[in-house]
Amino acid sequence: MTQRWDSPKGRVLLGCDCVSHCFRIFRYTIFFAPCLAPKSPLANSQFYCLTTPCGKISIWWNIITDPGCKLEKILSAEPKDYEEIQRFLEDAYGHSYNYFPNAYPTVWRKETTDYRHTYLIREEKKIVSLVRLFPLDLILGPISVKAAGIGGVASSPSARGKGYMNQLMKYAAARMKEEGFPISVLGGDRHRYQAFGYENAGKTLNLTITQRGFRKAGLKSIIPERYQGEKDLLTKIITSYENHPYRKVRTKEEYVSLYQKPGLLLFCADNGCDFGYLVLSDKSGRNSCVEFGGNSVTILGIAGYAMERFGLSSLNFFFPEKSIIPEPILQAASEWNITSSTMLKIVDLENTVSLFTAQSEKGKIPDIYSLKTLTETEQVSALFGTFPGSPFNIFLWPLDHI
Repeated sequence: MTQRWDSPKGRVLLGCDCVSHCFRIFRYTIFFAPCLAPKSPLANSQFYCLTTPCGKISIWWNIITDPGCKLEKILSAEPKDYEEIQRFLEDAYGHSYNYFPNAYPTVWRKETTDYRHTYLIREEKKIVSLVRLFPLDLILGPISVKAAGIGGVASSPSARGKGYMNQLMKYAAARMKEEGFPISVLGGDRHRYQAFGYENAGKTLNLTITQRGFRKAGLKSIIPERYQGEKDLLTKIITSYENHPYRKVRTKEEYVSLYQKPGLLLFCADNGCDFGYLVLSDKSGRNSCVEFGGNSVTILGIAGYAMERFGLSSLNFFFPEKSIIPEPILQAASEWNITSSTMLKIVDLENTVSLFTAQSEKGKIPDIYSLKTLTETEQVSALFGTFPGSPFNIFLWPLDHI
């Protein structure tokens, strides 16, 4: 079925399998189908966006247009766009040259960039807005989840206020649903992303170990060795990391590039036969262990060494739940608090509840009908909220944030 809209700049023909929604823009009426059946002849056609004169209303649809109507096309990036994307992101964020491939080598190097999930809008052939979707395979206690990470959210200064970011975020959300992601995660300003259904989520326990607490616990420093690419040490590190019940699934290549990031210090030690490792980052001022694994006493021994060597008064350790905190670390902690882990959007409510029920006490299934009466962000708070009472949790190690 095709509907016609006579716009101020020309005629737009909207092709769709069924007309299910009606939006009124000024005195014009646009009909469109929010989704198409997988076998629809239009299912794989290109998506465009229309920015209205007020810049506040934009609608996605599969279209055929007369040349007179100006539409901005959403594109998936191609390998030839790589250098332009990097320069665009550096300018938009105010970062230095090649910041992104250095800071995020597992996803932003030329060979690791997922072009299909990198969405662009161009003006006069130049990139002016971008959003990227990052598929993440997460192990969250008893369950495995495929999540859609969002990052690289940017618009050039000259294109801000035109609604492009709004359009790209909604387009990415449609892709998530189409590809079967139950949830999406991102790091960013709560007030910026609430409009897209994201809310602070998860429970991260932050334990602070001070030099005084270290001594009071009767612990002794261990002089570690620095990891510098040794294959035998990497094998031990990987084994220790993969014993964590909450983690992102990584490839061997991802381990290698992650641990060679500029600004990281990775220390390892074999306390007798009990291996442990600890990672510090210049980005966090070396006050937080952005990753650790292995024997808890060995980890604490390395922490004591790090505090002494770098003149740190304390170190922070992160855990997704109290039950997995090793007793030596809990006893050495001087204080602790609970913070949100990330921002989360529920893409598919029923699938999310079904997947995460194994995390809840005695596998109790939340009332799906009551949840459907809530807003998107209220659903996130009810299921994944940081405050007591929410049944589910999500946790990402700092090195896996995108």
